[in-house]
Amino acid sequence: MQKKIRKNFIMLFSAIIAAMLILSGEFMLTPKTTAYADDSTPSNTLYWGLDEDTGVLTLSSHQSEAATAEYTSLSNAWESRKDEITSVVVDEYAYAPQSMGLWFKGCTKLKTADLSGLDTSRVTYMHQLFYECSALTSVNLPFNTSNVTAMNFMFYKCSGLTSLDLSSFYTANVTTMRFMFYTCSGLTSLDLSSFDTSNVTDANGILTYCDCLAEISTPGIVGDVALPLPSQYWNGNTHKIINSISGAETNCLLVRHAGHSFGAWIDEIPANCTVTGTKAHKDCLTCNKHFDSDGKTEITDLTIPVNGSHDWGEWTTTKEATEKEEGEERRICANDETHYETRMLPKLTPATPTPETPSAPAEETKSYWWLFWLLIPLAIGVGGVTYGIWVYKNDKKNNDDN
Repeated sequence: MQKKIRKNFIMLFSAIIAAMLILSGEFMLTPKTTAYADDSTPSNTLYWGLDEDTGVLTLSSHQSEAATAEYTSLSNAWESRKDEITSVVVDEYAYAPQSMGLWFKGCTKLKTADLSGLDTSRVTYMHQLFYECSALTSVNLPFNTSNVTAMNFMFYKCSGLTSLDLSSFYTANVTTMRFMFYTCSGLTSLDLSSFDTSNVTDANGILTYCDCLAEISTPGIVGDVALPLPSQYWNGNTHKIINSISGAETNCLLVRHAGHSFGAWIDEIPANCTVTGTKAHKDCLTCNKHFDSDGKTEITDLTIPVNGSHDWGEWTTTKEATEKEEGEERRICANDETHYETRMLPKLTPATPTPETPSAPAEETKSYWWLFWLLIPLAIGVGGVTYGIWVYKNDKKNNDDN
């Protein structure tokens, strides 16, 4: 009986605990996730996040996995991590604060900036926005600049930019454009067709050292000046100006050309069969471009492609020639042992035998034997006659003595 009561008590206690967990929302079948602000309605708060792997800086009006930190000031935002930033994007929509000054100053690895979803309607300061972003090659800035008063040093030393479209900029309230495009040495075209510089009081050095700038789209202003600025700001090189209203092209003196400042001459480094070479050149210390010996012709590509210049060793025999088969020899490139040449060795010429002196025919030797056989009886006969005469004389002498 006690066991049954105890069992019922345990079951009742377990049921109560389970009910409490379910009602409190703590008993869940799925893991908990971090709750972010409702992203159905953009807020005026700016959030940001930097992807450590890709270097992408994300700006957003709502907190998300890509933008977790709330922006309160630049000092507590991405300023300490500027060396990691390679690109900037906006997650759908975001509100910029009153000042965007110094935002990307010194981001030397920043290559692209697409701020097309950024609401800049309350911004008044854009000074030094991309200051010394020398790697920057592409920007998309459809900004609302109706309240902006300061654009000084905005693209200072952005030498990687080749073109810049600022046709959406409204600049009627801007008072300073000092050094705005200073040393944008790669710029070849610039669209300023929306600019109103009637309230600009300082534009000193606005286009200084923009040595490649050949075409500028300007507001619909008739005359020999591109922008209604004091004449001391426009002097030096002649550039082509395109009037955005009439389409007419005129020439205008815009910016003083400081001239190139060349470093030491750099000799050519030849290419070979495995390694590219470098063309002879000298560098301009002002615009960081490469030129030939006379300093007038720019060299855009210094690379000498890999070619067939081998460093051959000596020929070595790999197969000896014989009277029946050709031989082979090979030489190897000192740059790469897989590069070699072969050539054939001709067959050996058979040796010519030494001719033997023919011996006298046997018949000629035998032809003298008849004489030999003839002389033998003759000799015997002569000897016999001589002996007979000697005997005769000797006998006669003996007889005479007696």
